[in-house]
Parts: sequence; C-alpha cells; structure tokens
Amino acid sequence: MSYAMVWLNGQLRPGKKPVATFPAKKAKVIDGGNANILSSVVVQNPKLWGPPPSQKPNLYLAVTHLYINGKSADSYETRFGIRDVVFDPNQGIFVNGERVQIKGVNQHHDLGALGAAFSRRGIYLFPATPDNSSIVRDGRGGDSKKAQER
Repeated sequence: MSYAMVWLNGQLRPGKKPVATFPAKKAKVIDGGNANILSSVVVQNPKLWGPPPSQKPNLYLAVTHLYINGKSADSYETRFGIRDVVFDPNQGIFVNGERVQIKGVNQHHDLGALGAAFSRRGIYLFPATPDNSSIVRDGRGGDSKKAQER
C-alpha cells in the first residue's frame, strides 16, 4: 500500500486582505482513499451580514488550499455571511439584534386572471421583483387538482 501526505490550509477574508488564517492540518491518506480534515477559526469583530436597507449584506470568502506530498493540488473558494438570527414567538425575527419584518409574495407563473400568455398589462400589474419584499415564494404546484387548489 502506498500513502500520500495531505494537508489543508486557508484564509478568511472580506476582500483582498485576510482577517484570519486557518492553521495547516495534515493527514496520511492511503492511495484511492479519503480523509476528513476539520479546521476552524474565530473572526474578531466580524462585519455582519444583514438584510437591506437598514443593514449591509457583508460577505466573506474562505479560500482553502489542498496540498498532496508538498505540491499544490487544488483550491476552493466558499462565499458566506456571518449573522445572528433570533426567532422570538412573541416579538418576531431579529437579525443582528434588529427586528426584521418579513414581507412576502406568492409569485405564480401565470398572470392570475390574465392567464399564462405574455401581456404588457400583466407585467405592469405584476412586476417580477415586488418592492419591499424579503421573501418571494414560487407558488406553482404540481399537475394534480389538489396542488392547484392550494
């Protein structure tokens, strides 16, 4: 049997400048095998992701590098946001300490009473992106009668 020495390291950054570095983690892996390598990092004073207009959707980029027997083999980028979400049954939803009211629409593929054909009037009455909506639900059901009646 032959083995390969595999290790991962990475950086976490909001832009080009890293705010944290993942420590290198090593594993000995049999040829054709696999291994799980876990790592974590703490971000001091993170820029939080929050819904507009009162908050900014700040995003980070985690860049992970894979090395096999000392040679760079792969890298992977993961974009994500950091936030604090609290669901309170009496007061609602809080994102990063701020109460956020969920406003949503149920968007159907057809234009309601106007039908499924293209209609300039329908586009005017039913805009593709409703103002002030934080959730858009695609309301198309299956082909069954029950799904259409929901």
